[in-house]
Amino acid sequence: MDIDPEMPESEPAPESEPAPESEPAPESEPAPEPEAATDNLRQAGVYSVFLRSQEDGRHRYFLTKIVHLDENIVHLVVLSPDFAYRPDSLQAEQSKATLPGDIEEARSRHMSVSRRLFSLMLPVYCYEEAVTDHELNGYRRWKILDTREVADAPSQLPGFDGKSAAWRIFLFSGVPFGLLQAAWHYYIDGLTVALLVLPLSTIIFGGGMVLTQRYFVKRRLQKSGTLAKGWEDSAMSAYQMAETQLALPFSAAFARALGALSRLKGSRIILKDQAGTIEAEVKEGFSSEGQSVSISIYSVGLDRAGVVVRSVPRKGGELDLGKNHENVQSILNFLKEGV
Repeated sequence: MDIDPEMPESEPAPESEPAPESEPAPESEPAPEPEAATDNLRQAGVYSVFLRSQEDGRHRYFLTKIVHLDENIVHLVVLSPDFAYRPDSLQAEQSKATLPGDIEEARSRHMSVSRRLFSLMLPVYCYEEAVTDHELNGYRRWKILDTREVADAPSQLPGFDGKSAAWRIFLFSGVPFGLLQAAWHYYIDGLTVALLVLPLSTIIFGGGMVLTQRYFVKRRLQKSGTLAKGWEDSAMSAYQMAETQLALPFSAAFARALGALSRLKGSRIILKDQAGTIEAEVKEGFSSEGQSVSISIYSVGLDRAGVVVRSVPRKGGELDLGKNHENVQSILNFLKEGV
């Protein structure tokens, strides 16, 4: 087993734990717990994690699942009754490692992850060699990376600003339309006319779609009373994510998130994972292709919970007329009412 070189010198103690008393606890956990905790979890890896128990305060290894839910949220689930809530930084201060590819993956277009969720991955012990039967045989292998800590991730991954969103709408709508028009005129009128039609059609149609998105986004914000200076920077993109904290325990925040999703018109909850993730789909409408909405809740303390809300087009379109931004703001407003 390779342990993060940055760990304090007092921490090698866990390697000598197999013989004494701390071994029975991890060995008794795997049998009943994984099945209950992994019902709705996908794209996950199981690891041996060195944490301080919420039950008795002792440090030892726990069977833990690092989860990628869909393509937007990463979180950590400890498969042990010792952890009623997700571990915080105080319970995970003795080990820091980073998972290969997670930081770069989160910077990609469809993965909006906050530093708070990144920090949940810090306490992972990684292995360069296969784990033994005694250390949960058959589970995934990782290696420690010295190049960068997960804690170096920004406090909020930057979203697309108004200009980049407008360019994407322009390119993804204007260019295909321009090519179709050029192909038609090439067949009817020849190459010269086609070359003239291509840029003209692209500019007119693409620009029209940008103006359409801008108009409807502004209209929705005016209707909801959230229009402010620089609104286009946060609302023009069809890919929306926001994070907040609530002065509520984990269970109350989870129930409130369910209530927020039920208030979205045309929404249908498709995943309700008691570990902290709720996913819903909003049905298609006359001017909307439908949205995929997810809420991830994690415990910050006994009486405080963090919430990450995401709304994206179900079919990956760029022109959402401000619907995804409206979904996120509606959920945030409901979560904060009376808290």
